[in-house]
Amino acid sequence: MTAKRDKRSLVHQRCVERIKRLRAMRNLSQAEAALHLGWSAASYSDIESYNKKLELDKLDALATFYNVTISFLVDGSEDKLSKEMREKIRESVFWL
Repeated sequence: MTAKRDKRSLVHQRCVERIKRLRAMRNLSQAEAALHLGWSAASYSDIESYNKKLELDKLDALATFYNVTISFLVDGSEDKLSKEMREKIRESVFWL
């Protein structure tokens, strides 16, 4: 783990890992995900590289884009996910 990652909270680290996995599930590069979100590639990369804090507006946009809830991104809660999304996550090699 890099020094930068060590400085971030465990919750933040896990949130970023979920974001990375969701992007991988959709077979998107960071640049492609950024384009869909209307963000710069650098801005998206900063999130996945722990260079930016995850503010609520960014979390909301990411949750909407990846069809999950903010609570799923933050704590992994699948309670309010659609049945289809829960199944996709459980079947994906990125979550094993």
